[in-house]
Amino acid sequence: MAKLVEPITEIRSVSDISRIVRRISAPRRLLFRGQNVDKPLLPRIARIATDKSIPYEDLNEIERRMLARLKKESQPVLNGLRPATNWEWFSIAQSSSRVGSP
Repeated sequence: MAKLVEPITEIRSVSDISRIVRRISAPRRLLFRGQNVDKPLLPRIARIATDKSIPYEDLNEIERRMLARLKKESQPVLNGLRPATNWEWFSIAQSSSRVGSP
């Protein structure tokens, strides 16, 4: 298993990640999931809200409505899968948001 060259408690930017990855000597492929700009790490909905001047206070209600719509409209494509918790629904939402994405 690869070891980090330096201990780090918080990653604040893409450059922090880049510095760590360059110092890892690992023969296997490394994966990165994040954003490719050196800006605050925010969920996509928060970035969209900023771009569209939607107050952050409204995001909770927007996300609640999105989850309700997902639960209602996704049943035909879940092939009998019955998520039991919101966390399971969030997982489905995350994986389905990648389908067809560039």
